Order: sequence, then structure tokens, then C-alpha cells
Amino acid sequence: EPVTGVTADDLSVEGVAATGVTGSGAGPYVFTVTPPVLGTLDVVLRGDGGIQSLTAVPFAGDSWLYFNGLPKVVINEIFYHPSSASVALGQNPEDLQFLELYNDDVQTIDLGGFRTSGVTHTFPAGTLLDPGDYLVLAENPAVLQTKVTIPVGVTVLQWTSGDLANGGETIELSDSYGHVIDSVPYDDGGEWAPAADGDGPSLEL
Repeated sequence: EPVTGVTADDLSVEGVAATGVTGSGAGPYVFTVTPPVLGTLDVVLRGDGGIQSLTAVPFAGDSWLYFNGLPKVVINEIFYHPSSASVALGQNPEDLQFLELYNDDVQTIDLGGFRTSGVTHTFPAGTLLDPGDYLVLAENPAVLQTKVTIPVGVTVLQWTSGDLANGGETIELSDSYGHVIDSVPYDDGGEWAPAADGDGPSLEL
């Protein structure tokens, strides 16, 4: 429908108004915007009465959510079958199971709302992972930290439920919108290092 009153500042991306617009009548209207950063983008077309139909009916406004690339967080290490020799007599070796995440991106990622499958966990809001940093998600952080040297500053969290299957399974990390950020279908044989199946080592990217 033909409209009037379209100006550049009617459209904003992440709260920043467009710098220009072309078009007339029924359009199309093409807005020029500052190149957005990677991540989730909130795009708003204002409805404040400036844009109107030819019969002076104001446009009500609208908004959209876009995804400009996905964060580069990878599942960097999987310790799925710890050796029984690595724990004290009577202690469950699965207490040493863990996943390690690595931020291979150039920006800090807020993992709030991200989820894992294989083992179940949803990261709380404000769980930040800086560029080049690691995060450990463990079955039993207290036991793990007595057996494995974890560098100072690395966040260690306990997953909510589940175990890493000794015979292999698919581990996935998804964001709060359901996009799969990384997926690893590990196994205890084939092209996967067999020593990780109960002989001590972990699988590492």
C-alpha cells in the first residue's frame, strides 16, 4: 500500500537508527544501516504516526529478530570414560567425567540459556565466556578438581543430569533459540582414539 512519511530514523538496528532510506509510494524502501555486529539483532520499524497511508491511517510499527552469524563456541574436550584406576577404591570413576568448551570467537559470548544434550544442562544468565577462554562442565566438580589441574580463572560448572555414554553418543551445544552451535558424535572406536575408552586420556579437539 502506498505510504508517506518514511524517514531513515524510522528503522533501527540494535537501537541505532538507519543513516539513509530510498523509496516512495508503495516502495520498496531500502534502508542503509551501520554494519551490525555478529549476534542477535533487534530490528524495529517505528509506529509513531510518521508513516501513514494515503488516507492518513498511521502505521502501527513492527519488529523482527535476526541472527547475524552464530557464536564460535566449540566442544573442545570430552572425558567420557575415566579409568577406574584414577579414583580411590569405592569411588565412582564417572565423577571425573567432563566437557570443556572453548570460545574461538573474537567477542565475549553470554552462554545464558544455552543448552547441552547428551548430558543435560542449561547455562544460567550471565555465564560469560571471553575470547580464547575455556569453560568446564563436569559431573562432579569437587572430585574433578582434586584429580585434574584446572587453570586459575577457568569456570567449572556441574551439569544438571545425565552421564557421558561410555560407548559413544552425540553431544550438542545449542543456543537459547535452538540453533545448534556445535555437535560432536563421538565413539569408542573407529576414527576415535580407543585409549579414551577407559585407559585414561580424554578426547581433545
